[in-house]
Amino acid sequence: MNGGPNSSFVSQQTLSTLPVELIHALNQAYLLHLLATDPESVLPPGKTPLSMLAHAQIGLPNEPPGRGDQDTALLGRVKEVAHKAFWTEALEALSSPIPSVQLPRLKSLYGDIFEAISPLFPPKHQIVQALSFPFPPTSSPLQSARAFLKEIVVALHERCAPLRDDMVDELLRKLDDPSPVYTPKVMDLNHIDATQSSNQAQPLSPLAQLLVDVMQSILSLIEIMKSDLSTFVFGNMTDAQLKQLVIEQAKLRERSVVLDIWGTQESRGDHTIKDIWQSWLAGMPETATSTPNGIPEKKKWITALINALCSDRPLSCDLPRQADIIMEALSEEDTRQPRNQLPPQFLFSAPALLYIQNLIQAIVIAASLRSLTRLHPVLRSRDQEPQYDFMNQIWVLLKAEIDSNAIDTTNGETKVINLADEVIRARTLSSGKPEPGEEAQLRAAVERTLRPQDPVFLLLLRRLMGAIEARLLSNITEKQAKRTFPESMQTGRNPDQDRHTKRPKLSFPERPAYPSAKNASSTVITPVVRGFEDPVLRNALEEVVLKLDSCVDWVEFVWEDSMI
Repeated sequence: MNGGPNSSFVSQQTLSTLPVELIHALNQAYLLHLLATDPESVLPPGKTPLSMLAHAQIGLPNEPPGRGDQDTALLGRVKEVAHKAFWTEALEALSSPIPSVQLPRLKSLYGDIFEAISPLFPPKHQIVQALSFPFPPTSSPLQSARAFLKEIVVALHERCAPLRDDMVDELLRKLDDPSPVYTPKVMDLNHIDATQSSNQAQPLSPLAQLLVDVMQSILSLIEIMKSDLSTFVFGNMTDAQLKQLVIEQAKLRERSVVLDIWGTQESRGDHTIKDIWQSWLAGMPETATSTPNGIPEKKKWITALINALCSDRPLSCDLPRQADIIMEALSEEDTRQPRNQLPPQFLFSAPALLYIQNLIQAIVIAASLRSLTRLHPVLRSRDQEPQYDFMNQIWVLLKAEIDSNAIDTTNGETKVINLADEVIRARTLSSGKPEPGEEAQLRAAVERTLRPQDPVFLLLLRRLMGAIEARLLSNITEKQAKRTFPESMQTGRNPDQDRHTKRPKLSFPERPAYPSAKNASSTVITPVVRGFEDPVLRNALEEVVLKLDSCVDWVEFVWEDSMI
């Protein structure tokens, strides 16, 4: 067995050979996934989702997917190249008296400003359009740049917070200075190439220095304004709006990462994952549960998932390269049994599904041990000792090992002694201390019960998974029935009137909200399963149904178009 979800995805996969950029993308996408599906697992005590948004690098509501990452990369790139004489080289190019040398450098700098400033303005704003269009020819590029930078600063002044007015006023003062004076900087002296020939060296222009200083300040101001705007927008959202934003961003980020990873030069990522999905369904064995036939075609994947959860092989969803490495490392005996591999649609849900698989195994083990004792749920000793709950003691042991990532039933590393001690203790409280021979038989029975091939284990597992599958399919039917009712009455309304009604600028797409486990808890009824009637097992089963129902909802919400 393995532990529950962790906010770091790569540590779960132990992919130490991945590029740093991919590790960062996977971890950021997984953090968003957890904030959307299981926020309690990653939120520090006393914190709200708002406190995690900056760490998750969520963009603004109207910002295109991935723009936030691009902005962060841009800022990091500018800081990095500044140490490599980027701005000094720009200063030297702009100091050239030849316009054909000045213009390419100005064009490059304008491109950086355009990339940084775009999220702050509508696409048709005159500043955005001016930066995106080719600039008209000019005989004095630096003077033209000076006037244009002033227009940019004025536009930023209209949108910046009053707290930033002093920064804007200082930039305007510099640009209005009729005769700027150049003061050499330490950075310039350190980065001048000593190998540069004398005919290439030329005096640095005060106007060029002014333009370089202003451009650096503009880029810094833009980043500050983005931070101010994000804080304002996020801080004024309701909890429901924040939740919807996180869900939408998690969906977009998950799709982007998965499609990029599985995409190749020969095939797009969406085609590849559809093929893998179909192969997974085609390789599904006959149902291991007692669920009758007649499952809708679009829901057959739920049966395949149930079969995967029934397996004694741990669930996994490996990245393409990692899957090849694992197959090479497996022994010949291991390769005879197919790996319990899920398709890419489950990449970020796989840790939660593995945790669910371990919970299911623990529930079956506890029920199997309960069948060995044939005791009442709550026992008292003849000496009126404090109340002893056998099932609670067993579950505490099993759950602790799941959460501490310390059990692996497939390798026989379960702490048999502790579990056997509890069985013998329960038998002692019920009918007296067993004889040595009977105690040995009980310990042997406990050891057999922990084996996934044990007939009692398999019987209880099939019974349990059949009930869970039936409950999941029933939940889906109930949710679909609810969605057939209109959310609002449309009769008598004027569609033209609605069409021309202005909407708030900071709005969200009208898409079906992902029904989180907390919202769905009122509709999920824990099935009563023979052999699992004990309250401890029923509570554990309720946790399994809620978590699994949440995973099913999420996978359908994100990947419905690739599940056909």
